[in-house]
Amino acid sequence: MNAQADVFIDVSRPVDYKGWGAWQSAADKDIQSYLLDKITAEDLLKKWDEYWTKEKAERK
Repeated sequence: MNAQADVFIDVSRPVDYKGWGAWQSAADKDIQSYLLDKITAEDLLKKWDEYWTKEKAERK
């Protein structure tokens, strides 16, 4: 897979952020809500963007 970086994108998880543990649980619930049509993709991504923007700002 490393030899085919154009096909297999390497993604690292932000485990060094303080909010990573809480994120895992919240993200699972958010995905479930999305799959059940309780939240739109736009609202889901907005929520996640706000979460990670805050985490990044607090990390300094």
